[in-house]
Amino acid sequence: MEYFKSTLAVYNYSPSTIQRYVHCLKRSGVNLRDKRAVHRAVNKQNDLHGESFRAMMAYDRFLKNAKLPGGHEKRPSTLTTRDVCLRQNTRADVAKVYWLVTYRKYSPLTAASYVRLAKNDPMEDRHRNVYRATVALKDFDERVHCRIYDPVIRDFYNSLPL
Repeated sequence: MEYFKSTLAVYNYSPSTIQRYVHCLKRSGVNLRDKRAVHRAVNKQNDLHGESFRAMMAYDRFLKNAKLPGGHEKRPSTLTTRDVCLRQNTRADVAKVYWLVTYRKYSPLTAASYVRLAKNDPMEDRHRNVYRATVALKDFDERVHCRIYDPVIRDFYNSLPL
């Protein structure tokens, strides 16, 4: 089972998905050392779109040395600081995004999301996104952190109304 877990990790499955799959396989009652029993269990699953079906299918393919389905591809974002800053509507938003990317080392997409989320009502914060955005921006002071060195972003910043 440890080799199956490490194989799933190589295929970029998240740790929580790996734990759920192993849990489903262990509670399934199927002899996991018998390839035929596992294959029969995949074909007999009642929930064709459920978690136990996906766990059994992944384990069946693992036993056959076939390519595993799913997993996350980790691709770096092609979005740049300039792209994100030019999408903002106010000077304050441009300055906040630029500050988060340049000084706090957030990715451009995360910085834009945090600037947008910080405007939301904290009372409607179901997943603590507004809280994370507020914490990320708590040290921001527009008077101090408004030095923009990119000429395109600086011109865009200056063209926005006060």
